[in-house]
Amino acid sequence: MYISINGEYPLTHGSIEIERLILTTPFEPYLPRTKAYISGPISNGDKCTPEEVVDNVELAMDAAMLLMRAGLSPICPQLSHFWNIHMINKGQEFLSDDFLLLDLSILTHCDILLRLPGDSRGADVEVEYAVATLEIPVSFSADEVIDFDRARRSSSDREREY
Repeated sequence: MYISINGEYPLTHGSIEIERLILTTPFEPYLPRTKAYISGPISNGDKCTPEEVVDNVELAMDAAMLLMRAGLSPICPQLSHFWNIHMINKGQEFLSDDFLLLDLSILTHCDILLRLPGDSRGADVEVEYAVATLEIPVSFSADEVIDFDRARRSSSDREREY
């Protein structure tokens, strides 16, 4: 799995380049921030191995950190994986559809969706909802999400000048 940043493919989770970008890119101080929803697989309906689930969640967290350092506010629903583990340890478990309804509600507050690679019924539903219902852009590249944010900020800055 990869994240596209600066037009480079593939930058895989755990790669030295991803780690360098995460650790060396300064945080941008802009407010208000573009809210970028990160959509991608977690367990793919329990079809993923535990190792694949960890890789999926870590890829999403890497993407979130890159977007945050670029000045966006990333929304990373893959972190619900840890919430679900916590609840399983307490004898309760959420269903995937429970999380999907929560995620769609959160998505209504976002400006753009970044779709990470990998099979996921939930992510496909999120993309369809973003496009058909919310009419927010969907990108398959972190570069495009960052460009969207910069264009949005530039437009906002020009409006304030008048």
